[in-house]
Amino acid sequence: MDNDEYIFTPPPPPPPPSSGTKHTVEQSTKKTAVRPGPYDRPDVGDEQAQISPAILEAAADVEKWIAERKKNWPTAKRIAEKKEEQGAKANEEDQKQEQTKPTTSKVPCKWYNQGRCLSGANCKFLHQKVYKRFEPPGQKSLYKRLVQNDLDHEDNKVLDFIVYLKENGHLE
Repeated sequence: MDNDEYIFTPPPPPPPPSSGTKHTVEQSTKKTAVRPGPYDRPDVGDEQAQISPAILEAAADVEKWIAERKKNWPTAKRIAEKKEEQGAKANEEDQKQEQTKPTTSKVPCKWYNQGRCLSGANCKFLHQKVYKRFEPPGQKSLYKRLVQNDLDHEDNKVLDFIVYLKENGHLE
């Protein structure tokens, strides 16, 4: 029942070294003098100075990251805030969709687009002008058609005069 006593009392001391070993005190001191232990160093308390600045910066970055994660950690309050934000975004999107929807759902009048709708304001179809991208210019008035020939003739005279000045070296 020595095992039961060992559980409730401290263990017995280790046996003393036997006298038959060749290991002496002088040899052990020589070995420790050649190979110093971890506490024999003179700069044991100067560990902070030995740590490189890159490691210290990395540790600071890790601490910042942990602080940010704690700030964004999903607590009950944070979950409620996210639900409110999502609800606000959904309301904004609904309002945008309502604004972009066309106010009228009428079909355009095909006769109005051709310029011959007989119903006019009483037409049940939509009378909206369709703008063509490359629409040919409309007809010119009688005066513009008569004067256009004279304007073209004057423009040609001015261009001929500029060519004459350049040929004679007056215009560089």
